[in-house]
Amino acid sequence: MSRYLRYVLSALLLVSALASRGLAVTPSLPKNAVAVSAQSVSLPLLSPTPLVSGTIAKGKKGYLLAVEAMMNLFGQAIVADIRPRVNGVLLAPLEATVDCKFTSATSCTDTGTFWIDLDAAELAHPKMFVGKPLVIDLLGENQSVSGDPATAGTVTMTAHLLKK
Repeated sequence: MSRYLRYVLSALLLVSALASRGLAVTPSLPKNAVAVSAQSVSLPLLSPTPLVSGTIAKGKKGYLLAVEAMMNLFGQAIVADIRPRVNGVLLAPLEATVDCKFTSATSCTDTGTFWIDLDAAELAHPKMFVGKPLVIDLLGENQSVSGDPATAGTVTMTAHLLKK
């Protein structure tokens, strides 16, 4: 089975799995940007898990992929992080972490701005980015050493291509 076919099948399986779990999924493949969100998403303990996912039709030479993400937690004393990946590769910086254990507020928000240079990514991982669908997953994790899985009230992610 060709590598491309495996990626397409993996993307379809991922979209199917996310849809069956009630997560937000973009129904079509936009050319330059995608925005997704979900409510009441489970945040597993010490296990980075896709919270939302979106796809851009294809990566382009001479572009960056920029991702903005936010996760809102309500009334939970945990340490949580978010980190996006595209086609299985993490973006820079590697994660955005928030410590909600010592806040008196009823909600705690984790936000991050992430990026990846598609030319550099293509050099490091040939035939995975330029001209290929960009499947962007926002991973989330409860990094507390003990306790139950948490629930994120709102999770949102936007991703867009920027010309260098």
